[in-house]
Amino acid sequence: IRMRSDSVHVIRGINGAGKSTLAKVLSGLVRPWSGEIRFNGEKTTPYRNPGRLVTYTHQNPDTGIFEQTVRKEVEAGAAARGFVGAVLDAHVDGVLQAFGLFEMADFEIYDLPFVIRKRVSLAAIVATSSPWMIFDEPTLGQDEAATENIAALFRMLAEVGTGVIVIS
Repeated sequence: IRMRSDSVHVIRGINGAGKSTLAKVLSGLVRPWSGEIRFNGEKTTPYRNPGRLVTYTHQNPDTGIFEQTVRKEVEAGAAARGFVGAVLDAHVDGVLQAFGLFEMADFEIYDLPFVIRKRVSLAAIVATSSPWMIFDEPTLGQDEAATENIAALFRMLAEVGTGVIVIS
């Protein structure tokens, strides 16, 4: 499969077709049994450094949330990518604003409803500024306004050169 990093790509298929498994292989969460993965024509082994080239949001946000508050969850990936101090704070604030989560930054994640936890998991991946991002069922449970906002954010990411893959 050849994909450009300036576009939003969609992987669709029936339940059990392997969409999420493919995403986990690309992001390094699962080691492939055979074959190879190439980014920009170069062979890579994502399982040796998970999340470095490709980040992934799970269908169920609760399987990928590790921090106690909204801000800490969104900060974690950005900090792991090298954001620090005032730059980290400004970056996280911008992502929280973009996802409508700024006012909830200090809320405990598991006190929030599923649809908000889903947005937190999306924001956490975007905050990593990874070259490629895979979003598994990103609009699950979201209302029309949130869905439109998420789609606009994905288009904006693609416009600045981030590879965006949406699983539906």
